[in-house]
Amino acid sequence: MHPSTRFLLLPLVTAALLSGAGAGAHASPPLLASDAALRDAREAFATALSARDLARAESLGTALAPRLASRPAAEQAGLCDSMVDLFAWRGLVTNASDACYRWAHAAVALREVAPVDTAGLCGSLERLARCVRFRQDTDSAAAIFGRIVALEGRWLGPDAYPLAHALNAYATTLSMLGDFGGTQSALERALAIRAAHRPPDDPDVCQVESNLGVLAVETGDYPRARRLFEHVVSVYDTLAERSWLYRQKLAEQANNLGTVLVSMGDLREALPWLMRSLEIRRSTLGMRNEETSEVLDDIAEVRLQQGDTLAAIRCWRQALASVRGVVPEGHRDLAAPLEPLGRLALARGERDSARILLSEALAIRLRGCGPSHPLVAETLRDLAAVERLDGRPDSARVLLDRALAITRAAFGPDHPSEALVRLERAALERDAGRPDAALAEALEAERIGAASVRLSIRALPEAEALACARRRPDGLDLALTIL
Repeated sequence: MHPSTRFLLLPLVTAALLSGAGAGAHASPPLLASDAALRDAREAFATALSARDLARAESLGTALAPRLASRPAAEQAGLCDSMVDLFAWRGLVTNASDACYRWAHAAVALREVAPVDTAGLCGSLERLARCVRFRQDTDSAAAIFGRIVALEGRWLGPDAYPLAHALNAYATTLSMLGDFGGTQSALERALAIRAAHRPPDDPDVCQVESNLGVLAVETGDYPRARRLFEHVVSVYDTLAERSWLYRQKLAEQANNLGTVLVSMGDLREALPWLMRSLEIRRSTLGMRNEETSEVLDDIAEVRLQQGDTLAAIRCWRQALASVRGVVPEGHRDLAAPLEPLGRLALARGERDSARILLSEALAIRLRGCGPSHPLVAETLRDLAAVERLDGRPDSARVLLDRALAITRAAFGPDHPSEALVRLERAALERDAGRPDAALAEALEAERIGAASVRLSIRALPEAEALACARRRPDGLDLALTIL
C-alpha cells in the first residue's frame, strides 16, 4: 500500500480499535467540539494513568481514541502505546491479548507513516513484539526484535547503551526458537555494552548475566550457570527491600539458582532457594500466575528425586492449576507440568493417561516453541517410550529419529540429551530382539554420559561432581542387561 493511501486510512485505525478493545470498551461519545475539551480529555487520561487508576484510564483512553483521528499520526500512536502499557500494568495482556495486540499493531502502523521518529517507532515495535510473542508467534516476534536491533544500531551506533536492551530482548526470543548460537552472540554483545557503561553489580548487567545463565542451562553448562546465578542472586538480595520489582527479581533468580542446583544433583542446597522463591511469589503475586507455577514445577522435581512421588504429583497439579485460566489454553507454560505428570503416569503403568498428557504437551510445545526446539525433542522421547511399551516399535522409532535430529541440530553431537535419546533407542532395539544394535546404542549413550561427567569433574568441587555423576545418562546398566 502506498504511504499516502495509508495516511488516508489513519482515522479508521483508531476507530477500529473500539471494536472489542477491552473490558472497558463502550460506544464512543460525540466528537469534542473544541481544542480545550480535547485537551481536558487528554489530561484526564494522563491523570488516571499517573494515579494508576487503570480501569478509569482504560475507559478514558478507549473514548479518546476516535477523537484523536484528525490529530497527527504520532499523537495517535502515543495513545495506542499508552493503552498497551495500561493492559500490561493491569495484568490483562493474558485475558485481553487480542485487544492489546490491536492497540500495539495500530501504534506501529501510525508510526510508520508519521515523520521519522526512530525512538518512538522502536518503542512501539517492542510493545508489538511482546504482544506477538505472548500470542506464541515467536518467529514474528524474533523478526520484530531483530528489526529494532538494526534500527537502533544505525540510529545510536553499535556500542550505544540502549542497544543492549534490544539485544537482550532479541536473544530471549531466539532462545525460545532454539537458536542458541544466535542467542549467545546477542547476549555477549549486550553484556559487553552494559559492562562498558556500568559496574558489575548494576541490575542491568545482572539482567544479561541471568539470561546467559539460562542459556548455559539450556546447553548443559551447569557450572557456568551456577556461577552466574550466584552472583545475580547476591546482587538482588541486597536490593530486595528497596522495591517490589527487586523482590520479584530475587524470586526469579533464586528459582534459577535452585533449578541449576537440582540439575547438578545438589537437592539439599537447591530446596531452600526454591522455597524462598515460592514464598516471595506467593506473598506478592498469589497462587494463580505463571511465576508461582514455575517454581512449583521445580519443587515437584526435587520431591520426585527425593523419592516422595505423591508430594511431587501434588506440586505438579498445583502448578497446572496455578496457570490454567491465567494463560490461554495451548500456551507453552502449560506444557511444563504436563510433561512430568505424563512421565509419572507412564512409570505407574498408566499408559493411556501418559499418552494423553504427553500428546497435549507435545502439541503445546510445537505451537509455542516450534518444531526444532529441544523441549520438543524431550517430549518426543517420552512419547516414544509410550509407543514402545504399547507395542508400536515403528512409531517409536520415528519419534526417536526426530528427537535425535532436533537434539543434534540444537546442541551438536555428544550432548547429554543425545545420550537420553540413545538409551531409549537401545531399549527399543532390545525389545525388538536386536541385541547387537541395542548394545551399540547403549554403549554410545555411556560414552556420551561419561564424557559429560569428565567435563563436570574438571569444573566442580568433588561433592558436586559426584552428584552430577550419579545423575548422568547411564548406558552401562542397560548394556549389561542386554549382555
